[in-house]
Amino acid sequence: MRPAEIALAWLPAHTFFIVPIPSTSKLLRLQENLGVVEFCLIHEELSNINKALAVLKLQTVQIQQASGST
Repeated sequence: MRPAEIALAWLPAHTFFIVPIPSTSKLLRLQENLGVVEFCLIHEELSNINKALAVLKLQTVQIQQASGST
């Protein structure tokens, strides 16, 4: 799976009130994006993605604090 497909699968699994609306100009990408509705991330995959996002968020906060921006 491409990162975009993982993101499209993660978003509705993470929150029920946000629906992704992908855009593309390529038929192949449209088919891949639509194929995500048949794909389901398992609990372990969701957990790993959420842990990685938490690390990225922490790093972003640390960079902002170090640069003096909020």
